[in-house]
Amino acid sequence: MKNDVRLAPHGLTNILGGVTTNAEVAQEKARHALLRMKSYEQWIASTSRSRIDAVARMAGSARAFYDDHVQTLTRYASGDLAS
Repeated sequence: MKNDVRLAPHGLTNILGGVTTNAEVAQEKARHALLRMKSYEQWIASTSRSRIDAVARMAGSARAFYDDHVQTLTRYASGDLAS
């Protein structure tokens, strides 16, 4: 028959990406990002003056930007995505 559909010998491919929810993926990415983060002192010493000025304009100060970033990642890593 010309219209026969045959599966590959290894079976079907999972096109749904598993059973991990988007919230769980975000939580794991946040945990990973927190593990990789430099301390404030390391970050401020290694970043350019133009970047420091940009985040200071956006958040009021480089410290406020850093602290907000860490707080947001911590919320996501703990699973507290709603607030």
